[in-house]
Amino acid sequence: AAAGSLLFAQYCRDLERVGFDESNSVIFHSREEFKEKAEAYLEEPEAYLDRRRRGTELITEHHTIEDRLAQIEELFHGTA
Repeated sequence: AAAGSLLFAQYCRDLERVGFDESNSVIFHSREEFKEKAEAYLEEPEAYLDRRRRGTELITEHHTIEDRLAQIEELFHGTA
């Protein structure tokens, strides 16, 4: 997503925790669902341009080195 690619990811709670959802990525729960969503994407990739853009914005705005350092500092100081 940081490079502008569309993120396809198998569902896990951590995706939501870091900001990924269906508005900025493609999330699937099973192999069959992955296949269905991949085929839908391949049929009309231009329909996913806004989702790709939102994924890139998420990374740019909330997943910087500064963000990681702040998280580590919070963990070590027990404020998280």
